[in-house]
Amino acid sequence: MGALTISSLAESLGAEVAGVDLSSPLSAQDRHVLEEAWRTRLVLVFRDQVIDDAAQIRFSRSFGDLEIYPLGDNRSSGHPEIFRVSNCDEQGELLPADDPDSLWNNLTEYWHTDSSYRRVPAAGAVLNGIEVPGQGGDTSFVNLKAAYEALPSHRKSELDGMVAVHDWTHGYNYAADLMKSMKPEEVEAVPPVRHRLIRVDPKTGERSLFISPGYVAAIDGMSDDNARGLIEELTEWAIQPRFVYKHRWQRRDVLMWNNPPTMHARDAFDYASQKRIMHRTTIVGDARASGELV
Repeated sequence: MGALTISSLAESLGAEVAGVDLSSPLSAQDRHVLEEAWRTRLVLVFRDQVIDDAAQIRFSRSFGDLEIYPLGDNRSSGHPEIFRVSNCDEQGELLPADDPDSLWNNLTEYWHTDSSYRRVPAAGAVLNGIEVPGQGGDTSFVNLKAAYEALPSHRKSELDGMVAVHDWTHGYNYAADLMKSMKPEEVEAVPPVRHRLIRVDPKTGERSLFISPGYVAAIDGMSDDNARGLIEELTEWAIQPRFVYKHRWQRRDVLMWNNPPTMHARDAFDYASQKRIMHRTTIVGDARASGELV
C-alpha cells in the first residue's frame, strides 16, 4: 500500500480513502488521519477491501468500544458485535421475500440516525459491503451540521430547546408490515429516550440537527400531528442535494460514518432476487454530547 490519501466525494460530505489495508492493524499515524477525516468529512469510503468479521471488529475498535445490536437474531452467530444487514441467511442463501428478516431490513429505506433510540447514540459505524445488488440499494447520507447551519436564524431559535422522544418501536406506527416481533427483554433493553433536536458536539461545540425520522415518535409539548409535521419539514430541508452524498455500492466497499451529525437511507432494490449482504459494527457514543439527555 502507498501513502494514505483522502479525496472529497461531494461538496458537503464524503471522502474516499486510499492507501490503507483494513485487514491489517492501523498505525497510530493512520488512525489519527482517519479520525480527523471522519470528524470533518463525516463519511469515509474504502474501496476493494478484503476483510473478515474479526478484522472489521479490530478496525472499528480503533475508534472506540462497540455496541451490541438489540435483536439477537440479526447478530452474527460467530461475532455478536456484527449486525447483519442482509436479505440472506448466514450461509449466503437468499431469504424468501416475505421472510421477517428480509422485510425488517427494508426499514433502512427510511431516513434515520443509527441508535438514536439509545440513551447515548452511536458515535459511528463501519459497514462492509460483502455482496451488493447490481441495481439499486444505494445509500444516501445527509450532513446535518450543514443543514442546521443553513437554517434561518429565527428557525434555529425556534428549534433551540425542543426535545424529541426517540422510540425503537416507532416503526410499528408507519411501517408495521416490515416490523419483526420482538422478545419482551429486547423491548425492555431499549426504552424510549429523549434527545434535543439540536445536538452540540462535545469536542468542537458544533451544532447539528438531530431528527432521525425513523425513530422520532413525539416532541415534548406538541401534538402528534404537529410533531410529525415538524420532523417532515426538517427532513425535507435536510435532504436537499447540497447536503447529501449518495454512495453507489461496489462489492468490497467499506464505509465508515460519523453517526450523530448525519442520517442515512437506502434506496429500494429487488430483494426477492438480488443479494445484499452487509456487516455493520457500531461504535459507542460520547455521553457528554449535549444533544443527549443523560
